[in-house]
Amino acid sequence: MLTFSSVLMAQTIHIVNNTPGAAADFTNVQAAIDAASNGHIIYIQQSPTSYGNIIVNKELTLVGRSHHETNSAYRTTLGNITIAAGASNTTINGINFNQLLAASSSATINNLIIKESYFQNYDIGPNSLNFNNVLIQGNFITNGNTKRIGVNATNVIIKNNIFLDTTIGFSRDLQFDAAASVILENNIFRAYTATGGTPIGITNSSGTTLTINDCIFIGRTSSQNTIILNGGSFEINNCLTYNPSIVMSFAGNGTRTINNTIEGSDPMFVNNGGIYSNALGIDHATADFTLMPGSPAIGTAIDGGDIGVVYGYNFSMMGQPKNIPYLQIESHSSTVPKGDPLTVTIKGKTN
Repeated sequence: MLTFSSVLMAQTIHIVNNTPGAAADFTNVQAAIDAASNGHIIYIQQSPTSYGNIIVNKELTLVGRSHHETNSAYRTTLGNITIAAGASNTTINGINFNQLLAASSSATINNLIIKESYFQNYDIGPNSLNFNNVLIQGNFITNGNTKRIGVNATNVIIKNNIFLDTTIGFSRDLQFDAAASVILENNIFRAYTATGGTPIGITNSSGTTLTINDCIFIGRTSSQNTIILNGGSFEINNCLTYNPSIVMSFAGNGTRTINNTIEGSDPMFVNNGGIYSNALGIDHATADFTLMPGSPAIGTAIDGGDIGVVYGYNFSMMGQPKNIPYLQIESHSSTVPKGDPLTVTIKGKTN
């Protein structure tokens, strides 16, 4: 059984806001990290300006406002996040960032969590840091070259994520290099380009069987008829494949055991947000990957539950962290004469 623990310490909070004139403890995230101690929480406020690259070398919780509000001014945006020695028990939540990197070090990082974030690449456990107990959950993971679980990673859970639009073909959509104890379940994978034939692909060089449960694989063109499994041994359980143009099946040079797969059936999302369209992204404001009644993905998971990202998880399209209060405008006057009051209804809520 995989377990995640955290060290209970005084919950000191630091506020970072780079908006000119804002009242905050820091205007720079790295400065807040440098000033923080193990166990501290850093709230990074929304801003139209990126906070840039950071290095995390302490046990911290980094919390953003949202990864994908329709108005970019309401997002929390960083560049690259580098995990360095000392960053065990770190959580990254509700942030739009470029990629997750590992510093060159022989140290071990225990209990790393990345949730409700939007990013391109990650490299967990390359030939440097050792990672043990990693949870990647509730994220959008999109265009980029490397999504790799490397040789120095053990006990990795990748679940309830949406993988969109990888850019260089099947060999690097997801890559597992000798990683041990990986759980891959309840994710959505969508093939890349709307004009070519690049399929979804997963490479397993770990020497152990990679098990994939309760996932949905989506293609968009008549050329995208395969999910390529290369390198090693795979067990695919209770997954669903759908391409509006053609039936998608599993292929590749990997050894495959396929159980209870549903091929060629629309999962029937409440609102697919353009996930089947020619656009590279999706409409975060309208998409809702809850399953409609009658969906073939309902009740067909390996445990009798549902296939897809929302099963057992409150998936946030905008990447708003769970249990963090924020303000939402419920209604407002459309127009008022100059000098007259504007009526606005504001509600505080959490996910």
